[in-house]
Order: sequence, then structure tokens, then C-alpha cells
Amino acid sequence: MDWSESGKGAFARTTGDRVRQVREQRGIRSARELAEAIPNPRLTPKVISNIELGRKVDLTVVELLEIAHALGVSPQSLLVDQARPYEPTAIPGVSEQISEMTAIDFLEWLSLPFEAHPLLMAPTIGAPEDTTLLIALRQYEVQRRLVEHHVELVRTAIRANEQFPDFNDVAHLRRQAAESRDELVRQAAFLRDRGIEIADDHADHSLTTTWGEPRR
Repeated sequence: MDWSESGKGAFARTTGDRVRQVREQRGIRSARELAEAIPNPRLTPKVISNIELGRKVDLTVVELLEIAHALGVSPQSLLVDQARPYEPTAIPGVSEQISEMTAIDFLEWLSLPFEAHPLLMAPTIGAPEDTTLLIALRQYEVQRRLVEHHVELVRTAIRANEQFPDFNDVAHLRRQAAESRDELVRQAAFLRDRGIEIADDHADHSLTTTWGEPRR
């Protein structure tokens, strides 16, 4: 592992470059403008500028989270080069097991998409049940957003049919939304049975269970 100042400096420069590149891609013109978009007073224009220039070698988790949120990207996208997914992360200060992981393995590890990922299944990381719950929670969130998408399609179809009668097959869209919601309910029950707190409802699903035209 690279605990040297040169290693930390290299990491600070590459991370700073990514922050600057993403900021420019988002149309944020300067470090000052980015700092103004962050409600945390500790991230002043000078701090942001030092990060972008690679002068700040002690970037904290708080700073990384605040910057990523303001830029509208995931924190991990600022840590590794996603354009070079098979290059080592080379993050200084961490164990070789992490620093020698490829960028794609690092991203998979953080997002937990694969239950059989070798790092996730290592006995020292956690019990398989813990891994399964994390993956199930991730899948639940994806399903919840899918339900919201289907419900919005129903709303849009109803509005269109008010102007152009029978333009959309609303019944078909409602069935899709209802099937998505049924799967969401099933996933929620699975998580609740294992002690995970899930809200009773995350969206207006009345349109998924009303098969006729909405009441006026």
C-alpha cells in the first residue's frame, strides 16, 4: 500500500481532476459557483479550488459526499476512473486488496449488484444473509421507482385520452402498473419479515387498481 506523501499527492490530483471535469461538464463555471451550491460552510471556494488543483491531500468523506451531491454524481465516480474500468483503483492508504481492485470491481463492490461477487462473499465481510438483505433492498428501490414510472404513464395516458378519446390503452397500462406494485408489495414483505423498516406506501397506487375511467 502507498502511504507516502507522493502517493497521497497523486490521488489528490486525480480526484481533483475528476471534480473539475465533472463540474465543467455540468456547466458550473467555477469553484466558487460549486461552493455556492453546497450548503456546508466548510466547503469554501478556496477549499474547492484546492481540491480541484490537487493541493488538498486530506480529502474527507464529508467533503467527497457534499461535492458529489452538488454535482449530481455518485461519490464513487469521483474516486475511480470509470473511463478505465479495468485499471487498478490505486487509492493510497488502503490495503492492497482494495487498491489493486479494478475500477469496475470497486464500483460493483460499492453498489452490491452481484450476490456472488468474491469480495462480498468473503467470510470477513459479513454473513451471506447480510449480503442478501443489501441486494434485496437495492432491488426493492429499483422496483419502487419502476412502480412510480408506471403510475405516471397511467396518469399521462388518462390526460391524453381526455383530449383524444381512446388514444391510449389505459387498461393495459393499469395492469402493468398493478403487476409492478404487486411485485413491490412482495419485496416489501420479504424485507419486513427480516426486520427492515419499509414504509406502507411510497406512491399513489390508486390508479393501478381502478380499471374503469377515473371518477369525476
